[in-house]
Amino acid sequence: MGDTPERKRDPEALQRLANRFHKLAASIPENFWMWDPAEPEPWYSSPAAERIFGRSRKDSQRNPQLMLECIHPEDQPRVLPVMLGRFREPYDLEYRIVRPSGEVRWVRSRSFPTLGDDGELVNLAGITEDVTERKEAEEALAEAERLVSLGRWDVHFREPREFQDTPGRWSDEMYRICGLAPGEIEPTGRRFLELVHPDDRSRAREAMTAAIREGRICDVKHRIVRRDGEVRHVHGRGRLDRLSASPPLFRMVGTLQDVTENERAQRAIEASERKFREVFESSLDAIAIHSAQGGRYLSVNPQYE
Repeated sequence: MGDTPERKRDPEALQRLANRFHKLAASIPENFWMWDPAEPEPWYSSPAAERIFGRSRKDSQRNPQLMLECIHPEDQPRVLPVMLGRFREPYDLEYRIVRPSGEVRWVRSRSFPTLGDDGELVNLAGITEDVTERKEAEEALAEAERLVSLGRWDVHFREPREFQDTPGRWSDEMYRICGLAPGEIEPTGRRFLELVHPDDRSRAREAMTAAIREGRICDVKHRIVRRDGEVRHVHGRGRLDRLSASPPLFRMVGTLQDVTENERAQRAIEASERKFREVFESSLDAIAIHSAQGGRYLSVNPQYE
């Protein structure tokens, strides 16, 4: 559909091309927008803009400042410097908007600048989509993870030897379990192993290596040491997926759960049982334990015998 000289001289062809463009723009759920200073009306937004922003498309085209004013006040310090200060560089931002009704929605906005031979901006195009449902689902999942102290991680790699040093993705709760702020360290297997208790490190490394080598589930409990010295007990699980055989591509996904309180509770129960057994066995009094129903003897101490 390139513009040939014949097409440029054919008004009907140009009109057909324009009609196709407007039909396409009207059919997509995302807002396609463009700023072209060479046009009589430099700002264009597709019909989806009204559904996403809750504002008249004509109003926003006449006054593009409205699209900036609708950005949530708490997000403006983060978003506006990128949008207004980096015209020549593409951006990819997620932020909240406030509709005229007061409703708050999440959007993702991406820009695609076109530069001339001199490096100056010729025009700027972009796509803005409503991602509220996805953000709400992510927030619900993150809240559920916080409640059960469950973090998620995944990493893609081509060769097993690349696993430890290939950056992956950690959920915010994964960072928090490790005593870190989200994004504080690069999420690699090697950096995680540095957090594992020295006495458990070899066992944790071997469990993960065996899972990759043999294609089986990794399931291991061990300790981690946070930067402040606090020791936490965790339960890690991981699964290897082969995404492609040629060229090889693998994906390892897993979870890490903080089970410190469970471990402490279990140890307290075991200590209590040991103490009871010691008292039971060493008592000078005869003691018998029997069931509540039927009176069957369950255990007796030496004195009872």
